[in-house]
Amino acid sequence: MKFEYVFEGEFVDGYKHGIGRLYEPNGSYIYAYWEYNKPVRNFVYYEADGNRYRLYNIPQMATSGDVDFYAIIDNFVKDK
Repeated sequence: MKFEYVFEGEFVDGYKHGIGRLYEPNGSYIYAYWEYNKPVRNFVYYEADGNRYRLYNIPQMATSGDVDFYAIIDNFVKDK
């Protein structure tokens, strides 16, 4: 069985760009405004196992243009 991430939302030139959700294999998801495959504004991470969510603020998290939101999610899951 292969587990995949699935994106549901808007695309521009093959990039996630606009409002959309990135679903994880376990049913958790990120709901965000995307620009060129990265969430660029506040985004919500919904954890399917436990029915919890958190609101993240991108400008407060990063001082550079690169945001590794997969690492953010991994840290969130470790905190539970």
